[in-house]
Amino acid sequence: MLTFIVRRLLLAVPVLLGVVFVVMLTVDLLPGDAVTLMLGEHATKDAVAKLRDHLGLDKPFLVRYLDYVGRVVRGDLGPLDPAESSSRRGAGGTPGRRRSS
Repeated sequence: MLTFIVRRLLLAVPVLLGVVFVVMLTVDLLPGDAVTLMLGEHATKDAVAKLRDHLGLDKPFLVRYLDYVGRVVRGDLGPLDPAESSSRRGAGGTPGRRRSS
């Protein structure tokens, strides 16, 4: 029975990695631009570039995926305090991404 549970838990890892990959890829392929939605249509190119860099959206898809998986493996699932969510902070950050001081 113990080997069955261990085997199922080990098989869940690639399934979860695959689900995260498909969800992130789907979001990446959706039309539209998250940064433009956050800053508005009249945002300057400099502000858009700065926010893209801050959110890591200037990196290739696989780099962002591996960064996310690495943070999850380390236990970094984002801020636990609702006051730290991006909607309260404005365009200055995103859940799951730590600000550099």
